[in-house]
Amino acid sequence: MVDHPLFSALHSSQPTKAAKEKISSPVTPPQPKPPILSPVITVSQACDLLEPAIKSCTPYPIAVRGEITNWTIARSGHAYFSLRDEEACLESIMWKRDLVRMDIAPADGLKVVATGMMNFYRPRGQVNFHVSAMMQEGRGELELRYRELCRKLLAEGLFNSERKRKISPLPMRIGLITSDVGDAVFDVVTTALHRFPPLKIFLFPVRVQGDGAAEDMIKAIEFFNSHVASLGHLDAIMLVRGGGSLEDLWAFNDEQLARTIAASRIPVATGIGHEPDQTIADLVADVVGPTPTGVAQKIVAEADAVADTVGYYMQRMFERLLQDIDTRNRDIDSVEAKLESLSHRRLSDWNRRLDQFHRAVSAIEPSTLAAQKKFNLQSARQNLIDAMARRLEVSRPRLEQLQSTILRATPATRIARSAAELDSIRRNLYAVLFEGIRRTQDRCRHFRQRLVESHPDKILNRGFSITMRDDGHIIRSVTEAPIGRKLITRLADGRVITVVESISDDPTGNGSMKL
Repeated sequence: MVDHPLFSALHSSQPTKAAKEKISSPVTPPQPKPPILSPVITVSQACDLLEPAIKSCTPYPIAVRGEITNWTIARSGHAYFSLRDEEACLESIMWKRDLVRMDIAPADGLKVVATGMMNFYRPRGQVNFHVSAMMQEGRGELELRYRELCRKLLAEGLFNSERKRKISPLPMRIGLITSDVGDAVFDVVTTALHRFPPLKIFLFPVRVQGDGAAEDMIKAIEFFNSHVASLGHLDAIMLVRGGGSLEDLWAFNDEQLARTIAASRIPVATGIGHEPDQTIADLVADVVGPTPTGVAQKIVAEADAVADTVGYYMQRMFERLLQDIDTRNRDIDSVEAKLESLSHRRLSDWNRRLDQFHRAVSAIEPSTLAAQKKFNLQSARQNLIDAMARRLEVSRPRLEQLQSTILRATPATRIARSAAELDSIRRNLYAVLFEGIRRTQDRCRHFRQRLVESHPDKILNRGFSITMRDDGHIIRSVTEAPIGRKLITRLADGRVITVVESISDDPTGNGSMKL
């Protein structure tokens, strides 16, 4: 219950004791007060402070009992009037769309119960009561019970939009709770199946008026929630009824029915009465329609719209697939280019190293070394001969001994041994170089073979095929090949054009598609 001074004033017809004392007390002259320094605000800012306070008093429709005065219908079709009682007056407005739906003729002096919400009109700084429905006084007891239950459930949060669940945009299975003898069941089923033929509807017939009607509807909601295993998953429950008076629709204002709707694990959609009718069940339901047909149109998607959406996403998927194929082809081209560049770099490196080794081997060529050794040997020999000649006479015995030693360690013997070692090193070097070049060539041939085998034509040559419709759309499911449709099958050596005669949805492959 909203605790606000303005709300209390709107719902109380007798002045409080404090108010009476205030009225009866003598008026004393105002005493001078010291000036108070307060911030200066604009008129708009003052209205900003007042407007939310007024609207928060009635976050839900309230019913006000009073007498109509100053009833006037403007040229626009809107009605402007006042609601009065013995002590107060409330300026009221009723829009043309609500006025034409009333079943009474408002006039000055008529006592009515008006339902609506408080509103603050900023341009004139006025508080107005926007009336959405009006009935002649005499039905106040039901209105009071309706209003009290609204307060109670609102305080518990059953009307909060955060609590309400969204229904699947493409419901496939729906539970229907309504009378099986009225027009509502025919209108709902016809409208729903016309919009989406594959829809499955499970009807639970109940009484929608009179004693026991609320209990029947509660049992139906509990049945759908407790028999999910046998019935299968339901996307929503529709609770509908055709138009009627407040008394006819009173079963939908039952408190236990409202709590059952709020506790349902399956989202509940209501379409009760005509568009101006609003019951407790409508306020608690997850989705509300203006009429039974209106709620069916609100939650059941149109087949054409679904087909357009599916086609749109299939086109997006096909375009994405083509983009992925192009990306993969570019990746393959990039890898091939990188492999070719890597091979060229490797070959260049090996050639450079071979040149370096060639220059190094040339520097230690045996003939070059032999010529150098020979030159050095001849020079040393000449020097030795000269020295030996000088000392021959003095140390001939020693000379003969040295001559014998020199013959055993002649340079020709050492040169022959060094030449054999160089030949062995050269053979090992060439073997290592040729083995590296051979491995690089084998890897290049391997990658080239893998690229050739992944070509789409190779895949078709292995027995695969691509089946598409005559508009170029690739068939990925039997549901995309309706009977009588022409199909084109692409093989490795050409195309085959067929016409579908029958289909089978056997996923194991034991079924067949008759062409």
